[in-house]
Amino acid sequence: MKLSGSGYATATLAGFGGTGYGVAAADYDGDGKADPALLDQATGIWHIKLSASGYSEALLASGWTP
Repeated sequence: MKLSGSGYATATLAGFGGTGYGVAAADYDGDGKADPALLDQATGIWHIKLSASGYSEALLASGWTP
């Protein structure tokens, strides 16, 4: 993965995602850069790596599950 907040340096997000996750990258923190995001379809919890804060992970419980 290439991170925009780091001049598009290559990064590996170990433990981020896997089977049963949906991908939904978008600018969640309003800094003009796409943030990697995954939805855990089993729990309805979003895992978002926010570029404006050094790609720290934010969790959001949406309540949505298939």
